Amino acid sequence: MKASKLINVSKVISFKSLLIASLGILAMVVACDDIFEENITEDELFLLAPGEGAVIEGDSIITFSWDFLEGASSYQIQVVSPSFENAGLLLLDSITNNNNVSANLQPGQYQWAVRGFNNGFSTVFFQNSFTINDEFISDFSQLTVNTLAPNGNLTDNSVLFAWDDLQNATQYQLQIASPSFTNPTALLIDTLITETNTTLQVPNGSYEWRVRAIDNAGARTRYTTLMFEVMGEMIFSELVVNIIAPMGAVNQRDVLFIWDELNNAENYQMQIATPSFSNPTAILIDTTLAVSNLTLAVPDGIHEWRIRAINDQEERTDFTNSNFNVEAN
Repeated sequence: MKASKLINVSKVISFKSLLIASLGILAMVVACDDIFEENITEDELFLLAPGEGAVIEGDSIITFSWDFLEGASSYQIQVVSPSFENAGLLLLDSITNNNNVSANLQPGQYQWAVRGFNNGFSTVFFQNSFTINDEFISDFSQLTVNTLAPNGNLTDNSVLFAWDDLQNATQYQLQIASPSFTNPTALLIDTLITETNTTLQVPNGSYEWRVRAIDNAGARTRYTTLMFEVMGEMIFSELVVNIIAPMGAVNQRDVLFIWDELNNAENYQMQIATPSFSNPTAILIDTTLAVSNLTLAVPDGIHEWRIRAINDQEERTDFTNSNFNVEAN
C-alpha cells in the first residue's frame, strides 16, 4: 500500500511539472507573438489623392487618401507649404488609424507625406506635391489668408505678424485675443490695415491671432487663426519682489527685514505700518535703500511691511506685503 501511494505521488508531481512547463511554453509563445511585429521598413505605401502634381481648382476642403498597408497599425500624415525642403508652414501633423484625412486649405502650393508604422517598425515617408488654384474660386468669401508668423513659442515681446497678400484684397482685419477667441479675457487688438505685416509689442502670455481679407466690394474671407505664446524678457513693472523675512511671529525687537534681489533693480522702497496698511494707526518707516536687507528696532505688536523694486528708469514693481507680530521677552 505504501509503494502504491508513492507511485501516485510521483505521477502527480510529473503531471504538475508537465502542466507548468506547458503553461510556460504557451506564455512564451504569446509573448513572442506580441514582440515580433511585422517588419514593414522596406514596404511601399501607395498614395491615392491628391496625386503627384495635381491641380485642384476651387476646392478648399482637401481629402488625403492612401492604401491600407498590411502590417501597419497607424499612419502619420504631414502637410506643408510650399514643400518639405522649404517648409514655411507645417499645416498638418497627425496620427490616424484610417487611410484618409481631410483638411481645409487655402490656394497655394503644398506637399503631403504619409508613413505607416506599428509597435516595432516604420516605413519611410511617401510624398506628393499638389496645387490649389485660386483662379477658379469666384467667391472671394470662400478664400483664406495664408499666415506666415507668428506660430508657436516666442522669446521676444516684439512680435511680427505677417501673411501672404491675397489677390483682390484691399485691406486686412487683424485681431489678437488672450488666451483664445473661444474663451477671451482680453481683445488686445482689432484693426484694419492695408499692409501684409505689422510688428506689435505683446506682453508675456498665451494668445490666438487671426486675419481675414476684405475686397473693394466689402466681401470678407474666412478668418485664419493661429495660436502663439510669448515668453520674452519680463517687463520690469510686472516682476515681483520675493520676501524672505519676517513673516509671522518674531520674538525680539531687533527685526531683520530681508528679500531677494531683483534683476535690474537699483533701489527698493520699504514701508512698515501698524497694524496694517488697510487700517494704519502709524507708519513706522517709509524709506528707499539700495541693499536687500535692513535691521530695525520694532515695538511689540502686530505690523505689516511691504517692499517694491525701482529700476534706473524709475519704473516700479507692485508692492509685496507680509504680516508679522513682535512679541519680545
